[in-house]
Amino acid sequence: MAHALTGLPRLAWRIAFVAALFFGLRSLYPLVQSGVDALVTTRYGVPGREFALKVMGAYVLHQVLFWAICIPAVYLDITRSPAWLFRFKLQNFVNSKEVILNCLRRVAMNQLFVLLPFVLIFSRLIDERIDSNPDNLPSPWTAARDLMAFLIVEEVGFYFSHLALHTKFLYQHVHKVHHEFHASIAPAAEYAHPLEFLLSNVSPLFAGPILMRSHIVTWWWWTTIALLDTLHSHSGYDFPFSPTSTSVKHEYHHASDLHCNIGALGIFDRLVGSFRSPSQIKEAKRVSRKGDNSSDDADHVHSDSCSHHDHDH
Repeated sequence: MAHALTGLPRLAWRIAFVAALFFGLRSLYPLVQSGVDALVTTRYGVPGREFALKVMGAYVLHQVLFWAICIPAVYLDITRSPAWLFRFKLQNFVNSKEVILNCLRRVAMNQLFVLLPFVLIFSRLIDERIDSNPDNLPSPWTAARDLMAFLIVEEVGFYFSHLALHTKFLYQHVHKVHHEFHASIAPAAEYAHPLEFLLSNVSPLFAGPILMRSHIVTWWWWTTIALLDTLHSHSGYDFPFSPTSTSVKHEYHHASDLHCNIGALGIFDRLVGSFRSPSQIKEAKRVSRKGDNSSDDADHVHSDSCSHHDHDH
């Protein structure tokens, strides 16, 4: 098993990537706006341009990023090729093609019938709260401030919604769908009950930029970072060159202990004692991987568990 970058080297690479992404988006935005102007404004006027940029732009960016990453990831899982990438897989088990196709179908339904209506219903709020003026491009300091706020909002929203989903009733009727994957794959990041997808995935992602009245460049920057992170966390691989957080923690949550690593950043997990770091996970004695997505979740609790916390299911 190859080891991922850890400590300062990975932190430095992540900071460099995030900074380069911001400046790239900031430089490209005037060109994007000009292109939208040419396609939309002449026919629908400025309101049409704002709708295309802010509302449909958010949806299109999500879709392009999601599938551009997930299609190669699924290909890697199915073909186990190229071998130099497949060796970074965290578990030996590979899901069947039928399981993967079922995942893709549910994800596509969520994106079409939950995410798209969400951005359309809240289009007026998005239009009022998001700035798209190219003369108001955010400074690095403003963008960094907003990003910190987004991370806090995301951690609070995701942790407490995810914690609620691990209560007995919501787990059995809602969250268990997501945990059908004990050996996760990238598109399983959005393989969920529609209610979970709305409350735990979509809402925390949009809440931060709307609350902060951010510029659209900062919003797109955040969307890209968040998607890259959740897709890598669910990918089942721990690529050493990934600019996002390690996937070991969330893979452990799916494969071994449902009660650990509930949050995205680990802030609240550390406070309540449910955090397990990659080093702790690698040092712990792992349960034998059954690799059966139909097996009962009760059989998937690690001996060094966090089950003393009240996440009853």
